[in-house]
Amino acid sequence: MSSQNPFIIEVASELGFPSHLLSKAQTKWGVQRTREIAMATSVGGIGPLVRERTRIQSEKGLNVIGVSLLYEYVWIQKLLPNGTIQLQKKSVGKECKQLLTPTSLKFSLWLFNNQKLDVVVW
Repeated sequence: MSSQNPFIIEVASELGFPSHLLSKAQTKWGVQRTREIAMATSVGGIGPLVRERTRIQSEKGLNVIGVSLLYEYVWIQKLLPNGTIQLQKKSVGKECKQLLTPTSLKFSLWLFNNQKLDVVVW
């Protein structure tokens, strides 16, 4: 790496899974479960666009890596017959980990309330 070819790190709380992983999930678990799994990294907003920016930077020859959070649980909205919306907490961590490749990288993250969170990099 040199000043001529810098390394770019895209950090976003909702980066989103790449298309090939979503396709793999859909083949394995179906459309509904894939939607839930996709929410583990992207629940809306600008996150999915950052994923595209990272991909395009890479295609242009830039050294880029995307870093995002991976949520163990997601909140799913369910429309009830009476017209009300109910939130359901769903676990998606097991499936997410089956899609990703673990690394040996780990670190501790201290939260604002002085709670220590052990982080594993996938």
